[in-house]
Amino acid sequence: MDNINQMLLLKGIGKRMLCLESEFLTLLPNYPILKGNEFIFTIGWANAVRYIDQEVELLIKGLHVLEILYKNKTQYDFGFGSLSPSYKIFKN
Repeated sequence: MDNINQMLLLKGIGKRMLCLESEFLTLLPNYPILKGNEFIFTIGWANAVRYIDQEVELLIKGLHVLEILYKNKTQYDFGFGSLSPSYKIFKN
């Protein structure tokens, strides 16, 4: 799935405030191990502004729903940690 479709998927998750298992595995195909090459981790300091549009709220909600689900599934306390793409979008 290309980046545009993954963005739309994240926004859909944010709109519904629900992430299906198939969506989770699409966005985090290496689960349970994050390798850092997943689409959400390509959102960085230099390009975060590219993801800011009139639906940025849905994107951020989708990222958070995904992270909460990941955190619950793995029993980790920190979710994605400092890699969180939401933080980079907020800062921009």
